[in-house]
Amino acid sequence: RHPTDEDSVDVEVLAGLFGRHKNRARVNIGDIGIFVINLLVAAIDDMSFDSVDADQTHRQSFSSRIAGNWADRLALNLGYEYQNLSKSTAANLPMIGENGEFLPYRGSQFINQAHDDFDAVIVAYDGSFSLNLNPLWRIQGAFQYQRETHAGVRTKGEFLADSHILLLKDNTKRDDKRKGVATIIGQLAAPIVRKDYNYRFSVLESIFDQFERQLSYTSSVDLNGRFEIGGIEQQVILGVDIYEEALRQEFAIEEREFLRPQTYSSAIFLSPNEELRRAMLDDPPVTTGIKPSSWRINREDWGAFGQLKTSWTSSWSTSIGGRYSRFYDTRRQVGGTASDLEGRYEDWILQVGSSFQVQDHLSLYANY
Repeated sequence: RHPTDEDSVDVEVLAGLFGRHKNRARVNIGDIGIFVINLLVAAIDDMSFDSVDADQTHRQSFSSRIAGNWADRLALNLGYEYQNLSKSTAANLPMIGENGEFLPYRGSQFINQAHDDFDAVIVAYDGSFSLNLNPLWRIQGAFQYQRETHAGVRTKGEFLADSHILLLKDNTKRDDKRKGVATIIGQLAAPIVRKDYNYRFSVLESIFDQFERQLSYTSSVDLNGRFEIGGIEQQVILGVDIYEEALRQEFAIEEREFLRPQTYSSAIFLSPNEELRRAMLDDPPVTTGIKPSSWRINREDWGAFGQLKTSWTSSWSTSIGGRYSRFYDTRRQVGGTASDLEGRYEDWILQVGSSFQVQDHLSLYANY
């Protein structure tokens, strides 16, 4: 991950059946120019099968990193990374039942998707520096900028946790009451509604297509050093850090209905997902429309911290510190009727500790 001051070349080539391969190359160049500058370049091309959440996964990456040191005062580390990931979507995967057993079905029998693959492209820049002001004081900082683009439906099973995507509105008739929801692979949701004393499945919603673009950056800077008060050494660190994220989500939601909806007793709640699978195989629902859904999500997280460590004797020291954090989140539907979601959270953290060295190989430590 980090360049060294020695020249080196490492190459790894693996090949197998059905196109599986893993190729890696790493080149390190040390001591470039009149300053102490080291350069590292690495590339990976990996094709694998039968992973946890995909039949086939193809990952490619390229990274470069340069590190420099000037007169033992200023140290810099700058990096660039590109990743491209492609894997099969959940619609291509075998299904798992409520008890964790594999079922004789694949997701494509129930979920219709615009693409067979999920693709992700990640570009990241990062850097860090350390500046020695004098032998006792130093400033250091770091930053990272990352851009991610996702095309296709992701395979995460917990995707329905984003409840603002599926079943956003009550898509049942006014005289029906929703009593539950059945799901398939986390990408299809079917409300279970009640009318009189019977239950049935209302309009089904599934993710037909998805596109996301995420921009995020984080930065931090801190000052740390040592000084004496009355002959007692003090060590102090003060700093701030900031994280911001802007996420754009685009969805195409497919709506389907049963032409001859089956009615159930309350026993449907014993295995709602199994009953939904059986109903879709016996009477395939008909697509009634594909609607767009667009969201903008912004998150902010920033904090300030400090700590003072006092060395009372050569064997006994104490520390006291604190941190203030503030989080802010907004979620807004573009061109829709859903209410904006907004969240704020902030907290204080106080830390006190003590360390006592009893002998060379034994010390006591307490922290709160």
